[in-house]
Amino acid sequence: MRVLSHSLLILPLVAGFPTLSAAQSLPEGLDVRGVIELEALSSGSADQTVVYGDLDVSFGFGAGSMGLGLDLGFLAFDSDNDSEGALFAALTYGTEFGKISVGAPRGALGDFTRMPAVGGVQLLDLELSPYLGDVVDYAALVDSETPLGLRYDGQYGNLRVGASYHNFNDQDAEVIDLALGYQTGIFFVAGGVELIDTPGGSDSDIYHIEAGAEAEYYSAGIGFTSTDDFGGDATMAWASYSALPNTDLTVTVFDLDGTTLYGLSGEWRFLSHSFVQLGVADTTDSDAIWDASIGLRF
Repeated sequence: MRVLSHSLLILPLVAGFPTLSAAQSLPEGLDVRGVIELEALSSGSADQTVVYGDLDVSFGFGAGSMGLGLDLGFLAFDSDNDSEGALFAALTYGTEFGKISVGAPRGALGDFTRMPAVGGVQLLDLELSPYLGDVVDYAALVDSETPLGLRYDGQYGNLRVGASYHNFNDQDAEVIDLALGYQTGIFFVAGGVELIDTPGGSDSDIYHIEAGAEAEYYSAGIGFTSTDDFGGDATMAWASYSALPNTDLTVTVFDLDGTTLYGLSGEWRFLSHSFVQLGVADTTDSDAIWDASIGLRF
């Protein structure tokens, strides 16, 4: 798996995103989740404009969450020079025991983490994806391959479970995700493991756990990721506070094997799904990355 470049692809889907008024009146059985964002980045003497999209659309053909459905998703970005994108699509079937997805679903563990982007910089967040429990989506993006697989999601009271299997045919690799999440009141804990089987019989296992609290006006947490054979271990701590209506101020500290990133971002939300955000991510080893963004979040 190659390293993600710092430039990427804009999707023509941007022109087809639902308007704010349409998003407020989605048909029954249709669910939209994710973010579309335009980032202006500056670091040292280098400036960069990035269009970023991470969106999922779910269609349910039965009553509520039961019966047949379809999940569609994309993860993509476009910068000044290059582009990358990944598409996901899965046929789903909901039962009283959970939801089964077959085709090309997203990896399970990535949906269990609440870790924010350092400084609000989405491009940097993509670089850190393997340490945030999102190897399947990251690999699909940088290797330009949609992996076939299946996934299970279940909810048992306050306990949420997820499992997925993906096969990367071009890379001759397989990834298994196992994830758990539990919430009681404002407190949460989540974690899981990604088992990566690559050519030659070598395995790379990633273990992730995080815990914290999330209330109406604040949230805070800490997460830890351990990797067997690449990149070292990572720790993130974050805290967010809403001092004014529809605003968040978020502080993040991310340490990867002794290299520490510090992030500060502020966001203001308006209308139904729109937001603007200012942030900075800094480390003692390189220039700070300044970020100004505008986008839609569903």
